Amino acid sequence: MGSKAKKRVVLPTRPAPPTVEQILEDVRGAPAEDLVFTAVAREDPPAPSGRAEDTEAQREQLYQQSRVYVATNQRLWRAGAQLKQQREELWRAREELEQEILFPFRLLQTIDWSSLCYTVGPVDFLFYV
Repeated sequence: MGSKAKKRVVLPTRPAPPTVEQILEDVRGAPAEDLVFTAVAREDPPAPSGRAEDTEAQREQLYQQSRVYVATNQRLWRAGAQLKQQREELWRAREELEQEILFPFRLLQTIDWSSLCYTVGPVDFLFYV
């Protein structure tokens, strides 16, 4: 049987990256219809006028968004605190309710029922004190 170890694949060495002169020569020799030039030309050039207004409008929009974020965050913190308080109130109410419901049963468990039974013939009588 042969070894199941993976054989190591030897990759060829990488070529050296082109020099700056080679890159410039390649760009200069490219036709005007080359994808590099046409892809950039397809993009809409930015409008020179109104750019400052766009920046100011973007700043104002970002400011308003941040104000909404801060207000929403504060509301969430308050809601979280309120939910915590309500949860604690519900927990206390549950404990009180359990006490009210379980107290009579616990009391009944402590009673010695044999002392309250009185047998007269074939009939048992139970007397409550």
